[in-house]
Amino acid sequence: MPDDPSASKAARVGDYLLAAQTDRQRDLSARIYDRLKAGAEVDDVRDLIEELSRTGAEDLRRYRVAGQHQGIDRGSNGNGVVR
Repeated sequence: MPDDPSASKAARVGDYLLAAQTDRQRDLSARIYDRLKAGAEVDDVRDLIEELSRTGAEDLRRYRVAGQHQGIDRGSNGNGVVR
């Protein structure tokens, strides 16, 4: 069975997101992990998950703006996703 291209792309995007995490994203991720490991339910950390999502979106927006000014190659579709 051939490799699923979408699964391969998703893995590359996941690797990119992990490698590109900011210190704030790493801190939030660690806090979520620690609380879940200690027995918290997802609803107990929903505020942190939402903050992580907002932080990631803000960081991506800043990356895009910086890329426009610094000539960073963000791919043909310009959305900064690893292909």
